Order: sequence, then structure tokens, then C-alpha cells
Amino acid sequence: MTTRAFLVGFAITIGISPLASAQNDFMEMQQRVVDRAQQLKASGALDAKHIGHLTGLWVSQKRALGETSPRTVRSIQQLDDVLIYLLVDSKTGETGTGGFAELRGGVWRGYWSLACEDCCPGVTWWDGGVLAVSSDGGSAEVRIRSKKLDHKTCKLSAEPDDVIIPLDKVNALHFKPFAPGKLIYIIAAPAVGNQGSQYKAAIDVAWDLRDLGVSRVALSGGGQKLEDTNALSGMHRLLTDKSGPVSFLLVGFNSAGTPLHAQSLAIEIPAIPGIGR
Repeated sequence: MTTRAFLVGFAITIGISPLASAQNDFMEMQQRVVDRAQQLKASGALDAKHIGHLTGLWVSQKRALGETSPRTVRSIQQLDDVLIYLLVDSKTGETGTGGFAELRGGVWRGYWSLACEDCCPGVTWWDGGVLAVSSDGGSAEVRIRSKKLDHKTCKLSAEPDDVIIPLDKVNALHFKPFAPGKLIYIIAAPAVGNQGSQYKAAIDVAWDLRDLGVSRVALSGGGQKLEDTNALSGMHRLLTDKSGPVSFLLVGFNSAGTPLHAQSLAIEIPAIPGIGR
């Protein structure tokens, strides 16, 4: 998987305008987000460092405005200081643009699409807000300052309405311990006579991306491709004869090949003096 794949979301045209008072800022920010993403793509120097820590799937058990399902699934695609917020159908994996933002003074400010499909089908609008992320990066809130929707006329009223969408980041990749507290299994033996020293290490890494719209999973680690599979949950055992840091990268794609989730995990394999390499 390359960083370039994450530019898919930025190619979506956002054609619905917000309230008239914010149309200019909406259009200007939209253009800046798209231009910035295209600038990164055109630089020809994209690598994993441009994929921001917010990138991946996020869920909420609380219904957001316009949600007919009790489980909200979103995919955030962050490249440096811009991001696209994708709506994800957890069954089909189909996506739609639900927001975009840029980092301003340490705060993610942008615009989000709002709707109320169960009360006014087909009525959508955009409004400004912020994405507030917790200090550990594991949870976030989309906070939107909007207007209340009149369910009888299906028009926005003059009454203010604060829309809050709580989100938790999906943790789909983890190490599977061989025993409590033991994440690495090592077999080592010193050199004896004509036989050289022996050193082997094993790491079990497991993933679970079920019920999130993902259709295909790719896993890389230790500088090699480990898995490219339709199994949405599983485990891979990495065997190596070298000590040192090992990084894993999990990417989940929908049926159209759009990356919905990316997550990395790292571990240090210890050296054994005189044996480990």
C-alpha cells in the first residue's frame, strides 16, 4: 500500500453549498484542501510520514443527526494539515464525502454535511465546525454550530442547534501474546564447535476489521508484504532471525479499492549478547 492511495478521497467533488453567510469560506477552504492534497501528490515524494495519525476508521454508538443506524462509521483520511471525512456504509463499504477540514492554529476547522433522513429525506446542508481530538488520539468529537431543522417544513429555522458527533477510533491491529506479558517468542543458542549461533524470533500480529465496510485487508511488516486477503479477521506469525525494531502496517479497503483504514504497530525484538543479530 502506498500513501498515494489515500488521495482517493480528496478527488471527490463537494457540490453542496452551506448557509449563504459562509459560502465564500466554504468554497475557499474546499479548494485549499483539494489543492494541498494535489500538491502533495504532485511532489512525487509522498511516503508514510504524510499519512496523519487521524487516518483510519472511526465509530460511534450514539446516533448522529441524520443517522438511521445506531452505529456510525466514518473514515478520516488525513494528509499533513488537511483531511477528508468520509461517510461509510458498514455493510457495503460505499463512501460519500461527509466533511473536510484543515489545521488552523492547532485546531481542525472545517465543514460537515448534515441531514435528517428519517424526518426529511433528501434534505442536506453544510455547516462549519471543528474536530476536537482527545490527547491520546483514541476519541474525538465533531462539533457543529448549525440551525434546527423544522420537521414539518423541512427548512432550517433561525433557532441555533449544536450538533455533536462523538467518535472512537477503531483499534483493529494488535499483538497476540504467547503467554501473559510475552509478545515475542525467541529461540537462541550460542555457537558450539563448528555450528554457528542460532537465533529465531516469532511475533503474532492479529487484525479484525469486520462489520466496518472493509472487503480486503493488506498487512506488511518487517520490510515485506505479509498478507493480501479477504479474511477480515485473522493472524499472521512473523518469523525473523534479526533483532531490532519491527513495524507493521494494516490497510483495509472497500470493494471499490478505496482505503478506509490504516493502522501501524511497532515492537522491538531484543538482541541476546553474542547471539542476537
